[in-house]
Amino acid sequence: MRTPEAANEWHARLPWLCGFNYLPCTAVNSTEMWSASTFDAPTISQELGWAQEIGFNVCRVFLQEWVFQHEGEHFLETFERFLEIADAHGLRVMPILFDDCAFAGKSPYYGTQDGPTPPPSNFSMS
Repeated sequence: MRTPEAANEWHARLPWLCGFNYLPCTAVNSTEMWSASTFDAPTISQELGWAQEIGFNVCRVFLQEWVFQHEGEHFLETFERFLEIADAHGLRVMPILFDDCAFAGKSPYYGTQDGPTPPPSNFSMS
């Protein structure tokens, strides 16, 4: 039987959670991250390995509804593969289910995504 006490005991056994939002460097958004033609397991494994090395133990990913609607079976396989990669690097995963947030003023869409937007000419890192 699940009780509030059992939940509190489970939570007390967890390590301190230190996490981050994750999108691989080879994807411009979550649509590109999860799509069959652009899912990049080698890069994901490398980057999650780096996260593990510096002490992270949880990552949050946004699952894309458009990809699920168009590539349902592949989407589930891809998400399973992502979970395996994260687990291999000691990371827990917090999936955000079908959050179609708009970025750069554009609504999410299925298909080839626009490339990265370069910074404005007056942009400075200093």
